[in-house]
Amino acid sequence: MENYNIGFKIRQLNLPSDHPSIASIYQAIGAVHHESGRYDDALENYKHALDIRAKALGPNHSSVATVYKSIGGVYLDQGEYGQALKQYMRALEICVLTLSESHPSTGDCYHSLGMLCERQNHFEEAVKHYVKAREIITAFLPSEHPSIAKVRAHAEGWGEEHPDIILTYNAFGVLYRLKKDYPKAKEYFQRADSMCQKYFLRDHPMKARILHNMGDMYTDMGDFHNAIGHYEKAYKMREATLPPDDLSTASSYYNLGCAY
Repeated sequence: MENYNIGFKIRQLNLPSDHPSIASIYQAIGAVHHESGRYDDALENYKHALDIRAKALGPNHSSVATVYKSIGGVYLDQGEYGQALKQYMRALEICVLTLSESHPSTGDCYHSLGMLCERQNHFEEAVKHYVKAREIITAFLPSEHPSIAKVRAHAEGWGEEHPDIILTYNAFGVLYRLKKDYPKAKEYFQRADSMCQKYFLRDHPMKARILHNMGDMYTDMGDFHNAIGHYEKAYKMREATLPPDDLSTASSYYNLGCAY
């Protein structure tokens, strides 16, 4: 954060206050606040970035869409799903208008909508958005693009080993749990968990989400011993890595109590 503040002061001395480069600093500072759970500070900085970019580049510029997605991400983590949807849809509208329906940035918007649907337990819609995002990225990017190249050692294209497919596997797991097809649900959760271990740190929030969902699956199956074990792991991870008032931490704690 200190480096961003220094960079911000230097640019303020050399550039007009409404220069797009100033907006980039605001966005970077907002991202740091967001990652640290300081949501109000994140929104304040993102909105400064949005105002500058909209005035300097126009309201439908792709860089403006990027800020809308960032703002949507904050609202998503705050549990303000209506606001998150509004921001994501505005970002999608801009990307389709200025870039095309098949551009990777448009695919990223669908990916964000998938995450929103998943948080709201709209799992069929989440899967549709994740699959659409994957199809767009796969079709657009050349085979040598970094987003593809890092997967080539394991699969062709943006395929079965790309980190972003974890969200799709997790959503399928929940979908099959709700349909009471527990073997299928477990299969997808285990795929997601295996990929989490490969690509993320041990206590990554995505790992905690998968463990929590597996706890829900075991609860539905009446296997409370395994449910408690998974909820406990999810709760400890979330408690260690997320802000103390995060809704997902409270959810794991509540479900753990119910399983007992």
